[in-house]
Amino acid sequence: MSIIYPECKKENENGAEFCKNCGINLTEHENISPAPERRISKTLIISAAVFIIFFAWSFSDFTTHPKYSHMNIFSSLMASTFVGLFVFVPTYAIGYMIRRFKSK
Repeated sequence: MSIIYPECKKENENGAEFCKNCGINLTEHENISPAPERRISKTLIISAAVFIIFFAWSFSDFTTHPKYSHMNIFSSLMASTFVGLFVFVPTYAIGYMIRRFKSK
């Protein structure tokens, strides 16, 4: 975990004696708060997994199924991206709304 000196807003190592940016002695100040933890939301991870699954499934279908034999590789990539985004956006929106309602 790291700490942020409030005057210059620079993130410093936990236990550092001096600020990396302004050189102030950090051990003399009491108003130093810990830096917020960075994390990736579960909603984004699940939505990305859904996108990858639907993209891969539709791409394999567009490139191997005889019904789509008229499509070249670029058309297959574009159509697969559309299918993936068509499922990704509602998945992310629903996950975002659930997270907001649970936090209240």
